[in-house]
Amino acid sequence: MDPILLWCLTIALFGIGTIGTIIPGLPGLGFVFGGVLLYSWATDWAQMSTTTVVVVGLIALLASLADWFGSGLATQIGGGKRKAFVGTLIGGVLGLLVASLPGMLIGAFIGALIGAILEGKNPQQAGKIAVLSIMGILGAKVLQLFIAIGIIITFIIALVIQ
Repeated sequence: MDPILLWCLTIALFGIGTIGTIIPGLPGLGFVFGGVLLYSWATDWAQMSTTTVVVVGLIALLASLADWFGSGLATQIGGGKRKAFVGTLIGGVLGLLVASLPGMLIGAFIGALIGAILEGKNPQQAGKIAVLSIMGILGAKVLQLFIAIGIIITFIIALVIQ
């Protein structure tokens, strides 16, 4: 593969992936890992060991799971149960479809609030659960952004060391 094309594709995947860690609907860390994998494959693994690529892939996978479970964990920490968690997920997905990131946050908040009320929580407890569900979503996004940056830095270091 042409080296300039390879670098353009790798940088594009890193950029899309980094943005995707913040914007819902894009598998951000998947794109960042795709950049590492593409570069390694195209260079016949000469500059990145397969061990490094596998470790980066596992980190990306685990961090992606954190995105799915961040709000659920925060909801449970706040005292919410299954209905609040399901409300967070359903509200987040519906909100995402309607209005992207703001819609996802508003939808998740409303879903967690309704779910907590259906569980018998008083309005103050339900509000706390809903706020914590949003904090979990935002925390997972920040974590993914830092991991994406860490993967890119690891990639650069691996290239420099080789």
